[in-house]
Parts: sequence; structure tokens; C-alpha cells
Amino acid sequence: MDGIKRVQTGAQMMPAKAAKSAPKQEPVAEPKDSFFGTIGKESKNMALKVGNITSSSVGGALGIAGLTLGLYAGAAGGAIFLGALGAGIGPVLASVSTKGLLSFLGTSFATTGMMAKAGIAIGGVATGVGAFQIARKSAELIGKIPGMLIGGAIGLVSGTIKAVEGKLGGGE
Repeated sequence: MDGIKRVQTGAQMMPAKAAKSAPKQEPVAEPKDSFFGTIGKESKNMALKVGNITSSSVGGALGIAGLTLGLYAGAAGGAIFLGALGAGIGPVLASVSTKGLLSFLGTSFATTGMMAKAGIAIGGVATGVGAFQIARKSAELIGKIPGMLIGGAIGLVSGTIKAVEGKLGGGE
């Protein structure tokens, strides 16, 4: 039979014994790291770990600060922009739908107020989310560098200790 399970006519079948007699390969022992390889590997790993921790911490903290400032700025900008738009649309709506001066003024101011409230909500949320993302990403980049330097130094010391232990036979 071939690989597709078709019977081959005239072909000799291989004995089952021959298939099992293939030599087994023994696992090759992994070479131990060199002295400086151990130090470099440990230093790199520790630098990445500590860099990621500081990156997340600084990024989150400054992201919250950016969110707060973005909410205030967006709320103010939204209120101004959509409030002005409402002040322009309000008299038009009032002139079509109301009778009398007081009704005209009431509809104009109500439209302006409603649009300003919508601007506060829309502008605050949109600007807050954007400011959070920008502040967080920028701070992550800035926060990662000192963390990697500190982690690299710690990894250098711990890697040296592991390498010395490995050379003296006290390591793994």
C-alpha cells in the first residue's frame, strides 16, 4: 500500500520487523552557556522584565493624568463649539415653531443649552479617550528606558552570580 492507502500490485511488502529496527537517536545534551553568555542572557531578561513593569506603571499613571486633562479640555471645547452652533440654530427653530417674543427667546436659549450639554458630553469623552491613549503610549516609551537600565544592572549582577556558581559547580 502506498501513502494514499492504495494497494500496489506486484510490489513487495516490507516486513514489519525491518520498520521497527531503525536506530534510535539519543537526545543530544544541550551545551551549557558560556560564562559571558549566562551573564548576557540574565541581564537581557531582567532588563526586559523591569522595563515592562516601569513602562506599564508610568504609562498608566500619566495616562490617567492625560485623561483628566482631556476630559476638562474636551468638555470646555465641546460646550463652546456646540453651544455656538445651538445659538445659531436656536433662533431659526424658534422663528418657525413659536409665537411671541418670550417663546422665541425661550426656544433659542433652550436649543443653545441643549447643544452645549451635548458638546460637553461628546467633547469630553472623545478628547478624554484620545488624551489617555496619547499620554499612556508616550509615557510607556519614556518609562521603559530607566526600567531597562535598572533591570540590566540587576541582571548583570545576578547573571554574574549564576555564572560563577555554574563554573564552581554549585549551579544547576
